[in-house]
Amino acid sequence: MRRYFLGALMLLFAFVTDAQNKDSLFTTAKDERLFIKYPVRKGETVFSIAQCYSVPAVVLAQSNDMSFQDKIEPPTVLLIPLGNYNFIKSEPSVLSTARPLFYKVKPNDKLSELSQYSSLDEAELIVLNNIQQTNLPVGCILKMGWVQYQPDNTIGLRKSVPETGTGSNRSSVVPATLSNTAAHPEVKDTTKELSMLEQIFVYQTSNGQSLITQSGMVVFFKSQSKVSNQLLFSFSDDIPKGKVVKVSNPSNGKFVFVKVLGPMPKTKQYHNAKIGIDDRAERELGINDSKLWCDLVYGG
Repeated sequence: MRRYFLGALMLLFAFVTDAQNKDSLFTTAKDERLFIKYPVRKGETVFSIAQCYSVPAVVLAQSNDMSFQDKIEPPTVLLIPLGNYNFIKSEPSVLSTARPLFYKVKPNDKLSELSQYSSLDEAELIVLNNIQQTNLPVGCILKMGWVQYQPDNTIGLRKSVPETGTGSNRSSVVPATLSNTAAHPEVKDTTKELSMLEQIFVYQTSNGQSLITQSGMVVFFKSQSKVSNQLLFSFSDDIPKGKVVKVSNPSNGKFVFVKVLGPMPKTKQYHNAKIGIDDRAERELGINDSKLWCDLVYGG
């Protein structure tokens, strides 16, 4: 009994001093993954916060059920997702490029569940926190790894919001698998390199960790879209609405990203087709035909 008490006491205070540092970030569990609770400051935007924590802006926006073009003002608290685009499993060699992550244990929390929410297994969490047992005292603070961090002139270091609820919240955020990524002194702004549809594809596939691959006939239809000259749309009976699909021409390796709007129209044009695609994709795929056998990849 005494040993358990001492172990719990050591666990409770192991990282208190570290966690009270101004650079500390507290995580919260939601949809079986970890997020940073981030209080917005005046003048910040979805893009500036996304760049600061190396997360695609569209991913940050979708995680908060908003558009990445929406304006944000205090006292808004955003959930910054942790994924293989910004999560660091082991202590980085360049500490200025990362910030430590912490988690405040709530009632009914289990070490096995917390390890599933991050990419750290139970043994790694035990070693990282120097604890002797898997029973977690309520209120103790665990170290959960690091997040890539790129300072911005308009963003000052500050505490994130500690989790004070009694259980994990649930929402429609799509889960993404966390994985280890090495720290790098230069964090790239992926929002400047990827198209909007490709950013969504990266998010839906957990950055390539969760994929469904198919092959089938693609039919190209005359585009009537007035929504965007850049976004390509599609219809499919097999691929869920809202999915972004990478469509590749196996003969030349060219590919496009298209978004599924819904099921295919019931016309002869789409007979035996796997997906119907905006005909503006023909040039991108390097063809002139109205049909093509393609490789299809989308998020699982």
